[in-house]
Amino acid sequence: MIDTQTSPSETGFWWRFFPICLSMTERDRHNMRRANWWLAGWMASFVGVLGLIRFHLLDAVGFVWLAIAASTGLGALAVHSYVQFLGGADELVRKIHLEALALGFATGLMGSFTFALIEQLTQYHFDLGDVVLALMAGYLVGIWTGARRYR
Repeated sequence: MIDTQTSPSETGFWWRFFPICLSMTERDRHNMRRANWWLAGWMASFVGVLGLIRFHLLDAVGFVWLAIAASTGLGALAVHSYVQFLGGADELVRKIHLEALALGFATGLMGSFTFALIEQLTQYHFDLGDVVLALMAGYLVGIWTGARRYR
């Protein structure tokens, strides 16, 4: 549990930045670790498949589609594992994560429209990675502010 008697200045940076992780039950931490491992596996497979495609290391079209399907399957398992984490988490952890997801989604959506306007004005081309970066930044800000608000 979080010690509410200790002031934030006494606890150090990590305690103030990650209070939600410290207040989760062991089951929640286990489920979150499992979701993170699936996510790391998906990211590694995505980068690997991207490299294989970009450097033309897979010549047969069938193997390329198979690699893409395998990477997408790992991504689906990562999403499923995160949904399981949310379903099994206590009410406070679930609330913080759902609010962070809402902020991340809104940031990505508004960012994509804003990027389109900037493209029209400046001729700079944004890609999907820029939208995903905005979405993830919104999600992380949501986790941080929610954890600070409800600690």
